Amino acid sequence: MKRADLQAPQTRENFKAFLVALEQTSPESYRKRYGDDVPDIDENVEFAAAANALLLASRDGKIVGAADYVEDISFSSGTVAAVNAVLLDQYQGKGIGKALIYAIASDIRDKGYKYIISGVRSDNNSVIKIMNDAGHREMSDSHPGKYFRYFWMALDPDLSNTEPRQCDD
Repeated sequence: MKRADLQAPQTRENFKAFLVALEQTSPESYRKRYGDDVPDIDENVEFAAAANALLLASRDGKIVGAADYVEDISFSSGTVAAVNAVLLDQYQGKGIGKALIYAIASDIRDKGYKYIISGVRSDNNSVIKIMNDAGHREMSDSHPGKYFRYFWMALDPDLSNTEPRQCDD
């Protein structure tokens, strides 16, 4: 895993090529990631560039996976990091995605965050299994059948049984 700086032109172009490759995956895989929404490649690059950290997994000089996180301000005291991760289809099931998740979690923990949260499409059973296997728990207000299911994991052992709470508006 390598920390990426999307301000570097070559890294930015390589990341865009990775996103284009994601868009060209099988229709079923693409739908599991994005539903009926077709993400704009340039918007995704800008979102990733603004993340607190972006980690890339590469094989043979080609980006095959990415994970990033941002602080989720809908939770109290800036202690929650929202994680996104994605992997090209042909590299799934090889431990690369799991390594990305563990590497980004380590970075998040080192920065002092207390929790990780992630959203997974309700019908993406393989990723839901990965989340459960990695110790993530489903949030109490996340119900099967909804468009997305949300998962959390405490990074502070003292909070392992305390779900993060959203701020009151």
